[in-house]
Amino acid sequence: MPATGARTTLISVLIGGLMPISRRAGCPTANHCLRNADRLPKDADPKARMARKLRTKTGSAIYAQRKAIVEPVNGQIKEARGLRRFLLRGLEKVNAEWHLIAATHNLLKLFRHRRSQQQALALASG
Repeated sequence: MPATGARTTLISVLIGGLMPISRRAGCPTANHCLRNADRLPKDADPKARMARKLRTKTGSAIYAQRKAIVEPVNGQIKEARGLRRFLLRGLEKVNAEWHLIAATHNLLKLFRHRRSQQQALALASG
C-alpha cells in the first residue's frame, strides 16, 4: 500500500530526498507549476491572510514592531497593575476608566525615570 500525504514526504526524505519533478532544479515546467503556489485566494479567512502576511519579510518586520510598541504596555497593565477587566459598564465609562489607567501608567513611567536619574546623579556626585 503506497504512503500518502506527510508520511510520503517523510519517507521520501528518509530514502534519498525525492521531491516532485516540478520542484527539481532544471525542470522545464517548474515556473508553470509554481507560479501561483504562494498566491492567496480571494476568499481566504483572516487567519490565512495573517499567516500569508507573516511569511513575507516586510510583514514579519512590521508585526515584530508590536513587541516594542504595544504589547509591553498591555502586559504591564494586565500583570503589574492587575487590570483584567473594567470595573464600570458602558462605552463612555469604560473609555474614561481606560484613560485614567493609561494616565497613571504614564505618570508611573515618568516618576520611575525621574527617580532613576536622581539616583544616578547621587551616585555620580557622592
